[in-house]
Amino acid sequence: MTSDKRALPIRTIISLVFLAVMLVSICSIGALIFTSWYKSADETTRTFARHISDDLYDQIQDFVHVPMHINEVNHQVISSALLEMRQDEPRNTFFISVMQAHEDDVYSFSYGSADGTYYGARRNEAGALEIMQNDARTGGHSWYYAVNPDLTAGDLVADAGAFDPRTRAWYQAAATSGQPTFSPVYKHFVIDDLAISAGWPIYAPDGSLRAGIVRERLPE
Repeated sequence: MTSDKRALPIRTIISLVFLAVMLVSICSIGALIFTSWYKSADETTRTFARHISDDLYDQIQDFVHVPMHINEVNHQVISSALLEMRQDEPRNTFFISVMQAHEDDVYSFSYGSADGTYYGARRNEAGALEIMQNDARTGGHSWYYAVNPDLTAGDLVADAGAFDPRTRAWYQAAATSGQPTFSPVYKHFVIDDLAISAGWPIYAPDGSLRAGIVRERLPE
């Protein structure tokens, strides 16, 4: 009795074994490459996320710490009467010097008193520094002056209109809290944009609110 089954040729067996080995090898190499790629991608993602986190932390620290530090240092000068606000030249030099010492993203550094006077310095839309003044001599309007090379007030460049610092969000936030604080976001008085300010209240010896100083910045 004969069988119809025939043994596979050796060449076919070798070919099948070769294909099986190649398939296993390809799968193994693919799995190894995928695993290595996944680990590399995961590490890259983690490193990237860590850098973003560190950058955000530095920006938040800069946004929160730096303006309060500026106010803290300069409020000592004002509250200790080292600076007489009624004297134009030393007052203007003081505010311009503070602005020159810090980043371009600071829009202004100013002083608003409990009687409604307002002094300071700002950067205009072109980035040039200007002196701000609002008192009886300006009729309650905020006047902006160009800055001379010796840091004194030059030509009047703008009249921004009637302005009372006591009505502004930064002044009210500092007056209400009684301590250094950030204002809520508010519509800027001059520029068509939103702003946020770090305010610091200044008190007289009898405990009454004398003024508020503020470092104002616009969104970047």
